[in-house]
Amino acid sequence: MPDDGVDAVDENGPDGQENEPEPGAASPGNTGTSGVWGKRSVRAAASVGAALVAAGIAAGVTTALHGSVPAAARIPSPPAKDAVFVEDDNGAGQDQQDNILQYSAPGVVTIRSGNGTDLGAGIVITRSGFVLAADQGLQGAGTLRARLVMSGKTYTARLLGSDREANLALLQLSGTGFTPVTIGTSTDLGLHDRVASGGGSWTAEGMLLSTGAITGINVTVTLDGTRLTGLLRDSSLAMPARELGGPVLNLSGQVVGLSIGYGSGAGYAVPIDDALQVARQIAGQ
Repeated sequence: MPDDGVDAVDENGPDGQENEPEPGAASPGNTGTSGVWGKRSVRAAASVGAALVAAGIAAGVTTALHGSVPAAARIPSPPAKDAVFVEDDNGAGQDQQDNILQYSAPGVVTIRSGNGTDLGAGIVITRSGFVLAADQGLQGAGTLRARLVMSGKTYTARLLGSDREANLALLQLSGTGFTPVTIGTSTDLGLHDRVASGGGSWTAEGMLLSTGAITGINVTVTLDGTRLTGLLRDSSLAMPARELGGPVLNLSGQVVGLSIGYGSGAGYAVPIDDALQVARQIAGQ
């Protein structure tokens, strides 16, 4: 998303410096994110229920039609606290990359239309193949394809629903047995905490991460004419549109946000706690 897509910069918190806290230490003055999205207006396809039932059958789970959700399709909740980061002799940067490769990279996808247009990135959040992504460009794109960036495997993806107020969408991949990303909690984040983001530039041989620090919590910004609230702001480098929808990750390799925009020298992300709440509303969980 180009810089001029940002019409108004955030209204909360000064620009932060890329100061790095002592790894594993609590950040002073951590107020967390708002964590309040409430009941939102979402566009959900009628096939969500069918997708859940199909996931249950594929996973060998007997599922009643009156509301029980198979384990493979159950959208996770964030942990009470993020994993404790332990730095070894490689230094925090290398440790963070190793953690990301082990815990979350296998669940990152790139999304394209049937004609090959890049539509951003996303994260696998269930073994049944639910994918959280940015809503940009997905409506009316026709057949979607999602490629796991580490394995290179490509799957047909179906748009189950979206929340344009949050710029988030939920997709269903064809197939079963996916490896989800490792979920963290955004409520543990504090100003100046180090994070990394990335999406379509990852391959089986390695990854290109945009690293930075949290410079705003509970931020309000207008992106492409839509006013968004409760966002995280970070000092990551400018990212192309094909990276949007990719994960924001902490030092332990856990996903703590979903990138949805960039402008005025900062990246903007939906906190993962709120993004999962939106996903549950779309899926009817």
